[in-house]
Parts: sequence; C-alpha cells; structure tokens
Amino acid sequence: MTRSGWAQLRHLAEDDLHLFSTGQARAAGISRSELTAAVERQELWQAAPDVWAFTDVEMNPYEGWAAAWMTMNLKTSIEERRRTPDVVISHDAAAVIRELGTLAPRVLTVTAPITPAEVPASVSAVVVEIGDVGVEGVDWTICEGLPVSTPKRLIADLAAVNTEGSHLGTVIEEAIVDNLLTHDEATDILRPHIHRWGLTNPDTAVDLLINASVEPNYPNVPR
Repeated sequence: MTRSGWAQLRHLAEDDLHLFSTGQARAAGISRSELTAAVERQELWQAAPDVWAFTDVEMNPYEGWAAAWMTMNLKTSIEERRRTPDVVISHDAAAVIRELGTLAPRVLTVTAPITPAEVPASVSAVVVEIGDVGVEGVDWTICEGLPVSTPKRLIADLAAVNTEGSHLGTVIEEAIVDNLLTHDEATDILRPHIHRWGLTNPDTAVDLLINASVEPNYPNVPR
C-alpha cells in the first residue's frame, strides 16, 4: 500500500461516514489484495461487501446502516448521492437517527423510487419502501452523513404503515418538544391516517397518541 494511497483513503475516512469503497481504494491505487492484507494486519476492517473502514478511526454510530446505504449504489459517488439521493433512510430508522421516540427497529427501512440494484441483506436486514424520496429540506436532509427523512416526513411515513399508536406518539411528542413541528402540523399529518387507530376526530388524534405513549392502558388507541 503506497503512502499516497493510504493518505487518500485517510482523507476519505474523515467524511462523516468514516467509510470508503473498493472502487475508491482502486482509484487511489490500492488493490483488493492490499485491502485484504491490511485487514489481516488489523489496520482495516470490512464493514460490508466492498465497503471498508480504518480500525483506528472512530466509528460512525450508524455504521452498519451507512455501509448498507453505500452498497446499494457503489457506482455513484457519496457526494452525488447526498446531493440527489436515490435512497433515503426513512420510517423508524430515520426516527432513530434523529433521536425521536423509543422505536427500536430490527431492520433498516429506506425509501427509493425503485428497488436498489444491491440490497445487502448480509449487512443489515433491509426493507425498501417504493416511493418518491421527495424534496431536500422538506422530505429529507443530511443527518449523520446520510440522507434521512425529515421529522414531518418520517411521521407521515410511520402513520401510513400502521405503526403502533403509542410508539408513534413518542416520536410526535419529542418532535413537538424539540420544535421540529407544531401540534397543528402534526394534526394535519395524521388526518388521513387516524382510522388506522380507530379514531374519528383528527383534532384530538395527536393528544390521544401522545397520551397512549405515556399511559399503558390509555383507552381507544391500540398500542
């Protein structure tokens, strides 16, 4: 491994994701065999197929999801995929990254207009919701180095997929407390979905879901 190639990869690892691809290494003049040898020397570790990280660099807290997102399109640069995302981290995974609520997803949920060419089940179980990723600043922003659904979009997405009312209530409550949306905005987001929890009045839906999140036996809202 040449010093200049090592330096280039070090520079790449300074990015928020702290990861680089086999293609980026090749562009820096470093072969796959050299990457494998570096793993054996414990200088690198393989985060996913064709995705690598330095062992002495602080891990991205969502490194597994970041590696999975990278592998869905290794032909396009990270910078370009951030500018015009083909895949956005969404739903409960987005809520976790944005530290909203108490959801604990076992899978990575992403939104994409078409199923990505590579869905790396070996890295992290992935659920792809087919749909428009939307507009930057409205539907997604960059968070922890990844394109992630905004609070308003992720709440709408979670409501649309029958998320338990009490769990969604924690997300909504924390988003309101953090001034990420207003009570009225939350009401408008929930309006098309309240029938999913057996509710009929959109004006009281937000408070009912929030109360269900703090009172285990709160009436009328399925947990």
